[in-house]
Amino acid sequence: MGGLDVYDPREARNWVGFFDILGFKKYIYETDLLKAIKEVEDTFKEVIAQALKRTHSEIYPEGSQKPVLKRYTYSDSILFFFENPMPIELAFYYLVEASAILIAKFIEREFLLRGAITYGQIYCKDNENSLIVIGKGVLDAYNWESVQRWAGCVLNPEISDVWRVLSNPKSPESWAFNSLKEKEIILVEYDVPLKTEIKGKYKIDAINWTKYLPFSSLSKVESWLRQEMKKKERNFTAQEFNKNVNEEREAYIKLKNTLNFMENVKKDNN
Repeated sequence: MGGLDVYDPREARNWVGFFDILGFKKYIYETDLLKAIKEVEDTFKEVIAQALKRTHSEIYPEGSQKPVLKRYTYSDSILFFFENPMPIELAFYYLVEASAILIAKFIEREFLLRGAITYGQIYCKDNENSLIVIGKGVLDAYNWESVQRWAGCVLNPEISDVWRVLSNPKSPESWAFNSLKEKEIILVEYDVPLKTEIKGKYKIDAINWTKYLPFSSLSKVESWLRQEMKKKERNFTAQEFNKNVNEEREAYIKLKNTLNFMENVKKDNN
């Protein structure tokens, strides 16, 4: 399994992370444009820089090439992928940790982020006047991102060939999966809240992004989530908000599911 090769899309199979900022449309409509630009630009610049700067120098063999994690953003969407070919397990380890940092730092700034990670075909070409990003990997990551009902990130359970390699104790590539799941507890098997049509069909691993929240921020984030839940609850029960009742109720559910996740993984973080 090779890395990203923008010149031969048939072989361009690599790790892809797709993320969406929840409630972004409502935020833009309700916020002064200049204020929104500053908040969004500042958040994107600082948070994505933190996620991309991870070097993991302790896991690189001497003389090996460090990963180049590329990022594209469009409106409320963020795409992660790797520019240079590299071992599948190393890229996986790096992308999972970068994604956990991304979600944690966004929620610290009161932006909810939802995402998915997969391994699949991706073709990216950045010309002078245009950007092309296509491939089954991008679509799969987008599809799994969109079916979740919380702020969080999952691994695509449908790429069974990859998981067989990474989770097999006899495989030399298994160190990354085992380290993330058993030692660092950044990956947790969880009853991920999904839309009804696919509920219960898959065993899913989720990213424990709370590991990257400073202890001082945990209670602040939980308090903010509860406050937002109260606002949404008032909105979908008030007569004047009836036209948006379904949207407000769904937002409440996503906040509640996010808070439940934080409370459930607390014991694993200690």
